[in-house]
Amino acid sequence: MYINNSKIVMHPVFGEIRIGEKFKKVLSLPVFIRLSHKSQLGTKALSGIINAKHTRLMHSIGTMYLVDFALKCIKENVNDFFPLNEREVEVLKLAALGHDLGHLAFSHSMENLESKTHEERTIECFLKNSIEINEIFGYDITSSVLKFYENKNYNGNIDEVNIEKILSFRCLLIGDIDCDRMEYMTTDNFLVNGKKTDFIRILKHLSISYMDGKLRLVYDKKVLSIIINMLYDRYVLYDSMYYSAGLKLSEMIVKKYIELEKITEHQIEKMQEYDLLCKLETYLDSDCLPKYKRIAQVLLQGKVNDCLIIRIKDNEQFKFFLRRLEDILGNSKNIFMNIDKKELCICNKNNDIYIKDEDGVIKNINQYNDAMFITKQPVISYNYVMIDLKNSPDLTELQKVKLRELFNERQVKIKKRFKCAYNNKTLNDFTQILTMYNNFKQNSNKEQMETYFRIGKLDNKLALKYVKSKCEEDCVILQIPKNDGSDLIKYYESKFYNIRTKKKILDYVNPILEFKGLEKLEYNQIQEDIVVYKKIHSIVLEDKKNNMAIKLSYIDSNSVNDRVRLKNIILEAELLRGNEIALFALHEYLKKFGYYEVKENLYEWMGI
Repeated sequence: MYINNSKIVMHPVFGEIRIGEKFKKVLSLPVFIRLSHKSQLGTKALSGIINAKHTRLMHSIGTMYLVDFALKCIKENVNDFFPLNEREVEVLKLAALGHDLGHLAFSHSMENLESKTHEERTIECFLKNSIEINEIFGYDITSSVLKFYENKNYNGNIDEVNIEKILSFRCLLIGDIDCDRMEYMTTDNFLVNGKKTDFIRILKHLSISYMDGKLRLVYDKKVLSIIINMLYDRYVLYDSMYYSAGLKLSEMIVKKYIELEKITEHQIEKMQEYDLLCKLETYLDSDCLPKYKRIAQVLLQGKVNDCLIIRIKDNEQFKFFLRRLEDILGNSKNIFMNIDKKELCICNKNNDIYIKDEDGVIKNINQYNDAMFITKQPVISYNYVMIDLKNSPDLTELQKVKLRELFNERQVKIKKRFKCAYNNKTLNDFTQILTMYNNFKQNSNKEQMETYFRIGKLDNKLALKYVKSKCEEDCVILQIPKNDGSDLIKYYESKFYNIRTKKKILDYVNPILEFKGLEKLEYNQIQEDIVVYKKIHSIVLEDKKNNMAIKLSYIDSNSVNDRVRLKNIILEAELLRGNEIALFALHEYLKKFGYYEVKENLYEWMGI
């Protein structure tokens, strides 16, 4: 549809987007047309999500629209002072439009199958098509775009384009809250989940300022809460959709198929999504090998029965899971299995988000306590294992039963705690327990004092303790029982060092509770409850014959408060190497000495 020599594109969220004459010609180039054949959500379009059909081209046009919108907002908010000329604006818009040219078919689903990143391929695409692109604009625009992508400190001009100046606007496209993320989060969330977001309000409060002699993009403090919500929503979107186990299934099967077919990287570069889908379609009604027919049935018909997949965030739990998996598989070789890993960094350490408060003072977002709970989040690892039982002829029926039990297991623990029913055990009794092992070595001894706080009505959901130890700095520890998304139970724990007052505790703990969906604490809810003096003796028990090692800790604690004075003996067993059966065997052995496993109650779990 053409109006006034402009092309109008109907975006599912932003509505009408007018494309200027030059960019209309750019979109007619084959390298850009290919983007219309690549799905934005990769193999997730094969996962039964009906609306997950939008393309990389639509995403790229939406990103260019947001960059253009952000530049207009800056121009309006800085009282008509705008440092960019017309060509420099065109460079930023072209960089936004072409930022995904290097994606292969099925986009991110093909990562780890190539020696180059999609960013490196994007640069190659611009180099190969530079003559046609430069002819459209009438000057060497591609050189400026490449400098922008490569982030090279170039203190010169290229055809009236100041490179140092456009690099100051780089965070519009490559940053923690850039227009690229803003577009795919908004569009994907709307089309897949039906959820509308209002992140564009962030851009309406965007301006520029000079800091340390450099031009910086600055956001008004009015939108700080929206920026925090966007960072949090990004985590939620990745956790619930992009990196969910169910949606990873199709991706892992496609990768396994490419591995079986020995499709080269050069062939993947030339491959379109419909090429692969058409080839899989031929397998459904042909006399091909059963394994290829099964792949086609899973991807095209959704027949995922006996396709086992699990997602594990905790790296130690993942290593433990792989050991158990190896025990079950034994020497079986012909297994249709894929193991993959993804990482999510919610906010980069050296992020480029600057906030201007009411007094005109500009700070990095890391300096705001309200944002710390999200900006300080570590890189999250997502580990996946997929096995198609119907496509694994070497597996016996017994192995299949064990695999189903392993993948469907609701709880897997590699650490257990045991408490004595009589409270009269001594360290000498502990040495008697060790007689069942021939090999053991002392690991560590330490003493520490902990103060546990009573948290009113929230005492069943979280625990706070102040730890004063000879072995480490004084700190306050927040513990929350949680499910990590893979049905493997663990405890969320966060340490805050050198906190002396209740007010400081609230400043640090409440943002985390809000992030976790728990009720905030009030000042009067925090009361000192129990003081625990601990002596911990740790021993590593080894059984080299069975390739097993357990770290067994003897914890001698005295709990003191106004109501009760208790002496507790806790044994903590952590599996370092081997099968979890070793923990069960240890538990049976400890029963003879009057120990039972501590479960459920968080305070009891901590040995109080």
